[in-house]
Order: sequence, then structure tokens, then C-alpha cells
Amino acid sequence: MRCPLVALALFALTACSTAPPSVAGTHDDAQDHAAILTTVDRFFEAMAARDPQACAATTTGDGMVHSVTIREGRAALRARSMRDFAEQLKTGTERLVETYWQPTILQRGPVAMVWTPYRFRVDGVDSHGGVDVFTLVKDRGEWRIANAAYTAEPAGDAVLTPDLAPAPGAIVRPASLR
Repeated sequence: MRCPLVALALFALTACSTAPPSVAGTHDDAQDHAAILTTVDRFFEAMAARDPQACAATTTGDGMVHSVTIREGRAALRARSMRDFAEQLKTGTERLVETYWQPTILQRGPVAMVWTPYRFRVDGVDSHGGVDVFTLVKDRGEWRIANAAYTAEPAGDAVLTPDLAPAPGAIVRPASLR
């Protein structure tokens, strides 16, 4: 009689655990994870400042940005170089603010990936949201974004849905753009 109760208790504790599951082949390094998120924060801060040089400083420069815009149930793919993305920042005057929360980081040595929901605002108005995926590499001791991909889901369709909204108490990053 005790064994089923013990097994049930252990199952309940495991199911309620808040720790992320371990992924084969990854390493958890809190210091690297903090540096990885700092790189993503600096990327978004450079975007908000419309500073191509600061943006380029967070990337490898030779990567790609892929976006998948979702409208009326259809997806449209757009690809551009990381360099073009950075240079396009100086072509407008609108305030672009992207924030994110609850990032998932997978890392093995000098290679990492960040998967995170985000919200994008133009001049303080929700434009779209979705999921950002960044691939980063550690180059000469610094984390840099090698490639990025994201979904762009219109505000009316996705930004405020529960699966893309920050959970109560979630830490929204970067702190400077909250």
C-alpha cells in the first residue's frame, strides 16, 4: 500500500517542478546565460536607439534575419542579412521597442540558442508579437548573435493572447525598455 502512495507523491512532485527539463547535450552555465541575455538586451536597446553600429556590435555581421509574418492565417517569409537589418535602423524616426520575457536558453560550450516570446511596439503602440529565436556564438570571449528568426503576429491576433503575454510576475527584458 505504501509503494503506490510514495510513487504517487513522487510523481506529483516531479510534475509540479518549476525547473526546466534537462536537454541532452546542453550545459547550464549561469554566468554564460547572463551574458547571452545581456547580448540580446543590447541588440534590442540598439534597435530602440536606431543605432546601426551598436546593433552590429551585438552580431557576427554575416548572419541572417528571417521573419515569418502571419496575417489572415497565411505566413510570408522574409530574409535579410544582419548587416541590412542594422543599416535599416537609421532610415526611420519611429521609436521601436521590443521586449521579451521567460527566455529559454540552450547552450553547449560556445554555441547557444534563445527562444522567447516578445512584444513589439512602434511609438508606444502594439504592432505585433510572437516568438524570437536567436542563435549565438561566443567569439573571443564575447557572445554575438549569429542568426535570428521570428514570427510577426499582428497585435489583434496574438500579442495579447495568453500564450504570448508575460505571465504574472514575469521579468520583462531589457529593463531599460520596460
